[in-house]
Amino acid sequence: LESLRHGRPCVCAPAGALAETARGGGVALVPRPDAAEFAEAMRRLLREPAALAALAAEARGRPFRSWTDYA
Repeated sequence: LESLRHGRPCVCAPAGALAETARGGGVALVPRPDAAEFAEAMRRLLREPAALAALAAEARGRPFRSWTDYA
């Protein structure tokens, strides 16, 4: 979530709490949670600047609550 809050895409597995986070955009999901899949997703974003830019734009467009909101 911290990377998304700073407008940076996140690469994560499609399970658990991180998968729930992915629904808001800015996230590249990998098919399986293993090192090779994570590495390939990162390579793709480095090789495809347009894909990286699109995910970054989604991340910047997400609403985030502050600690005050939660309190």
